[in-house]
Amino acid sequence: MERVGQGGGLAAGTYEAARPVAEILRDAVAQALAQAGFEQGREGSGAELCARVEELGFGVMVGFARCLLKCNIKADFRLTYPGNGSAAWSAVLSATGTAATGDLISLALTGAIGELASALVRDPGFTKTALAARV
Repeated sequence: MERVGQGGGLAAGTYEAARPVAEILRDAVAQALAQAGFEQGREGSGAELCARVEELGFGVMVGFARCLLKCNIKADFRLTYPGNGSAAWSAVLSATGTAATGDLISLALTGAIGELASALVRDPGFTKTALAARV
């Protein structure tokens, strides 16, 4: 993340990612699925996983002699069959990432996205449906 606009304080202002957040999320989910043993199917086989980011926000948590930047992300995931588009499984998952030092925005965002990808892989409904559909 790069600061492109000015604002008051260290974390205020406008930030821009080198790539769209949707691409960063897609890559994190693909990596989490591969690490969990899911194989990417060939085009038109099995089911298709789609996600839509519903919320993305940042906030500052102030404690005794310490501040954390917190990133919240919520995404709507759907596992659909390409032929008819019917949903085999869907869920709205949320995750949080925090950072206290360094590139706060980038660390909090990547932490939240990584946690969201892990939550998807741990979801029993997704795992059962994906294995049956052979995603």
